[in-house]
Amino acid sequence: MKRYFLLFCVLVFIPAASIIAQNQLSNVFRKFRNDEGVKHINLSGDVTKMLGGKEKKLKSTVQEMHVYLFTGKSFINTHDNARVTKALREQKFELLLDTRDKKDKIKIHGVEKNGFMTDLYAEVISGKTKIYLILKGNIMLSELSKMNFDFEGSSILKKYCFSLNLISGIHIP
Repeated sequence: MKRYFLLFCVLVFIPAASIIAQNQLSNVFRKFRNDEGVKHINLSGDVTKMLGGKEKKLKSTVQEMHVYLFTGKSFINTHDNARVTKALREQKFELLLDTRDKKDKIKIHGVEKNGFMTDLYAEVISGKTKIYLILKGNIMLSELSKMNFDFEGSSILKKYCFSLNLISGIHIP
């Protein structure tokens, strides 16, 4: 009887803990959705059709996309930054790209499973604009620059995603 109870606990509580951990990163940003100076875009379902456009046939699938666009002085504080870092570490995100030029800075983190990135997190700073992008699905890095991101600041993200495709050790077929 004890074995069955233990098996029941494992089958019920471990998946629940996994679901909570997956949403931890999104939960950090949830409180900013209605703040002044913050634009939030949330898409769920088969987002790939919209990102791929009519002409592009992508092998990647994106089920969920969150974009948080902070302008002016509305950047997240150091406490929330620490929560993001902790969530990335706990969810086993790997740093894929960390680069900057004169005016832009970008970091891209991801979780890889079975040859696809199942979770992607990007942080882009350009002047007085800071963009956080969270993608969930089965995403090929080689297709990331082909996706039709069309929001303020997305050109910076596309520029660096193209660079990410060129880095030899990161290409995932």
